[in-house]
Amino acid sequence: MARPFLIALTAALTLGPGLGLPAAAQGVYVSPPGTVVNPQPLTGKRLSVARELRVYGFGDANVAALSNRQIVLLDNTMHSGRSNGDKGARIRSILRGGGILQRGIDRLGRGG
Repeated sequence: MARPFLIALTAALTLGPGLGLPAAAQGVYVSPPGTVVNPQPLTGKRLSVARELRVYGFGDANVAALSNRQIVLLDNTMHSGRSNGDKGARIRSILRGGGILQRGIDRLGRGG
């Protein structure tokens, strides 16, 4: 008779606090970072690239998250004398992060 009681007590002590944590943690509120609540407006070259990406059908691209290198490459591509189809393909490649060779070079440059 003592053994089932000890098993039940051990289970209650082991599982009880673990089961109570989600209910207790529901009242905790952690505010998001300020940049999420109040994102900084785009300025300069990023604003220009964001406007021009809409022309080529890439208006949903997150320009704020792009690296400076990608912004410069996009700007150079959009102002090149190539056809719109070629520009679109190059823009798509830049937004995806380049090809296999470029990703390898970027990893070597970052040291990882």
